[in-house]
Amino acid sequence: MPLNETRFAADALGHHLVLAAAPGLFSADRLDDGTKLLLENLPAGQPGRILDLGCGAGGLGLPIAKAYPEARLLLIDRDLLAVKYAARNASALGSGNVECRGSLGLRDVGEGPFDWILSNIPARIGRNAIAAFAVAGAARLAPSGEVRFVVIRDLGPVVEEVLATERLEGRLAAEGARHLVYALAPRAATQAPDEEAIYARDRVRFGDLELERPTDISEDPRHQREGLPLLLSCLPSKPDQRALVWRGSYGAAAITLARRGATVVAADRDLLALAFTR
Repeated sequence: MPLNETRFAADALGHHLVLAAAPGLFSADRLDDGTKLLLENLPAGQPGRILDLGCGAGGLGLPIAKAYPEARLLLIDRDLLAVKYAARNASALGSGNVECRGSLGLRDVGEGPFDWILSNIPARIGRNAIAAFAVAGAARLAPSGEVRFVVIRDLGPVVEEVLATERLEGRLAAEGARHLVYALAPRAATQAPDEEAIYARDRVRFGDLELERPTDISEDPRHQREGLPLLLSCLPSKPDQRALVWRGSYGAAAITLARRGATVVAADRDLLALAFTR
């Protein structure tokens, strides 16, 4: 067990679960209010297949796995550390009906259809990513299936615009003090968007190197302002033939070394960061 590992209670759907997480994961020390609201407002019926997109350490999917033991759940997240903890928690709880996997959005999910697709939408992914999730999710549903997702209240107008623009059959299913839950009906598949292209981004510059940076990425402003420029200034001007960049985020160090002639292997737990590195 890592020394700084956290544990928190997830009391939901008639079950008391204790989940482990790591600092830096979303809601690593408690079940957040948005997840609670979604758990209190799940679709009706007995689902056979459930997809939890952005599963974190399992705060949403694992209570559902306990409440619906006959269902098969696929928990996915772009953060490979979150996937590891979700899998560990599922194993510790004896939830054999759960599979955990890394995926950037729905990019790496070939299965379907699903009876339920559930998600706690991150606040900073941007309008296009929300639209892509809604459209792709509705297309992955069984004929009687449903997408349900929760957003912060500030994103309500964005979701309403997406539903109208994309002509999705959706409705507001529940309201909390700071969150909204929406429900979507199935819709025929359309051409899938490029997962890397849908995320909101800004541009950052380090000397003569200009990069796109996804806004929904964990980065201390001081790291971008001071730490990363310091690291780049210390990189060798003539690097060895091969270089490994560990936790390289959106690619500043990897691209700098590649421009100087190195063959670079970039590794990061965040699949979104790796997508921007490419």
